[in-house]
Amino acid sequence: MYNKALKYLQQGNDDLALIQLKKAIEFNEKFVDAYNLLALCYINLDNKDGAKEMLKKVLNIDKNNVIAISYLEEIGGTKPNNII
Repeated sequence: MYNKALKYLQQGNDDLALIQLKKAIEFNEKFVDAYNLLALCYINLDNKDGAKEMLKKVLNIDKNNVIAISYLEEIGGTKPNNII
């Protein structure tokens, strides 16, 4: 599912990529790479709230995830002090 999402993104099919990434996350709730890629998709679609939600989920799993922290900084968010 994740690899299909990557191919869809390369082809410019963002909607199909989003569907595959959401399925990948349903299959594995701790799939950090899928959350990060989903956040990037949301950033590209100018959906900062959706991106922040995904990035917070990443940081709940891995509080020092460099990619999530970088994306949060890019969109003007801050790393929450107490990840819940």
